[in-house]
Amino acid sequence: MDDIDRAAEAEEWYRSQALEAAALHERMTPTGFCYNCDEVLFMGCFCDADCRDDFQLREKQQKQKV
Repeated sequence: MDDIDRAAEAEEWYRSQALEAAALHERMTPTGFCYNCDEVLFMGCFCDADCRDDFQLREKQQKQKV
């Protein structure tokens, strides 16, 4: 595997993550509170990337159980 192959794999992974995040955010409406920890927000759905990642992981785990 050369550098071009690794770059292509990385690009594919980042694209899939971005598409997954976009799909998640399309169905989410900002409520003024973080969807993960209920912290008060002035914009967005999550207070930081850690909360977003935790929420996405939990959502993915729930989908796999069904």
